[in-house]
Amino acid sequence: MSERTSGGNIQSDGVEATFSCIPSDPLSQNVLASVIADSFCRGKSSAEIANVLQFLQILSCLMKNYLI
Repeated sequence: MSERTSGGNIQSDGVEATFSCIPSDPLSQNVLASVIADSFCRGKSSAEIANVLQFLQILSCLMKNYLI
């Protein structure tokens, strides 16, 4: 999986997302996190899933600090 960041954009394997597309309400953020986690974790080992969950926890903290 390749990923690069440019300004407010994140591009990973040809899929681009901007920070402005992150929903502001907690329920939608939870749904988005679940979809991202599912796509990242499919076919991964338990250790790799633990790393993804740690990444999502860090991302959640960043979202709280910078977007709310």
